[in-house]
Amino acid sequence: MGCERRVLLAFSGGNDSCAAVGILRAHGYEPTLLTLDMTGDRSLLARARRAAEALDTPLLTADVRTSFTRQVVDYFASGYLTGETPAPCTECNSRIKWKTLKREAGERLPAGLKSPESMGICFLRGENYREFLRRRAPNGIRPGEIVDRNGKRIGTHDGCAFYTVGQKRGLGLPPSLAVVAIDAARNRLIAGEDEELRRRRLTVRAWNVPDMERLCRSRELRVVIRGIGRNPDGFARVRLERDRLHVELEYPAWAPAPGQPVVFYERDIVLGGGILAGSG
Repeated sequence: MGCERRVLLAFSGGNDSCAAVGILRAHGYEPTLLTLDMTGDRSLLARARRAAEALDTPLLTADVRTSFTRQVVDYFASGYLTGETPAPCTECNSRIKWKTLKREAGERLPAGLKSPESMGICFLRGENYREFLRRRAPNGIRPGEIVDRNGKRIGTHDGCAFYTVGQKRGLGLPPSLAVVAIDAARNRLIAGEDEELRRRRLTVRAWNVPDMERLCRSRELRVVIRGIGRNPDGFARVRLERDRLHVELEYPAWAPAPGQPVVFYERDIVLGGGILAGSG
């Protein structure tokens, strides 16, 4: 079989990646499998080996535990501790999975292919994220005030890292009130009414946009924000100022939270994305 039919497939040993092997072979490709050791979980590696043997397909492994801890796990913990709502899978895909797959494919094969499989936040291993944060950063979790927009104390919280913008549960406040902002520096939650969560302006950092001119001139641009809030209807306009994208929405988004991924679409084409830095 020619080199152009050989591919490298990111492989967990789960149903999706096993099915991908069959699909590739049905289309005449010769897959080699790559499993990433991100957490040192031997059971996950053993599952991948068993599945690869059953599929009679060669399996490679790459140890990415150090970079995964530094660039994904630490990012997750520090994001919550600084009042953001981080999306670790977004960081993992760009900083760990794609880079490792590209490197391994370049060393072993002429081309690479990744088949994603959702596993939730893998490094929690079923642990509640609050317990994870208590264990990871015990000195960063402490009770504090819940205040209104005027700074009047109206309640207490268990730790800023345990809350996100738009959250109502667990506040001990009237059901009409939700977290509208997090002041991690002062260990404060700011609560307000639903209307205060509607935002028409977004600021995006750490963006990746292949064609900035197309993004900024598009008249059919839509925005999707991953999180507990509701995505905005209508179109959006984007302008670049220094290292930030400034987004004006036709209709407001509800409860966008710093740290969440933002994706820009023109019809069904992805023009780019980044991380939400703020809104107003």
